Amino acid sequence: MIRVSAAVNKVIVEVEDSASLISEEDKLKIFNAYYRGGNAKDRQRISGLGLGLAISKSLITLHHGEIGVESESTQGNIFFFALPIWGIGEEKQNKGSLFPAP
Repeated sequence: MIRVSAAVNKVIVEVEDSASLISEEDKLKIFNAYYRGGNAKDRQRISGLGLGLAISKSLITLHHGEIGVESESTQGNIFFFALPIWGIGEEKQNKGSLFPAP
């Protein structure tokens, strides 16, 4: 399930899955490059390099946003990201961005 909502000066996107719960230990590492989490059997079954979430985090951070994951109490995880909403005529702050504000 995908949900999109707006809060004060930001838009929030949530993606809910029905996969096994992500452990608290894996939540601390899951956005690190090449980290694939789970056990050895899971890593064999599911292909990938463990870069998708690390790249996503980099892109969201470059846009002054935040990204994370929460787990429901029974089954399923909610991945979310929030990005700032720039108002018309509002000057963007250049906080270490690669691209200076126009």
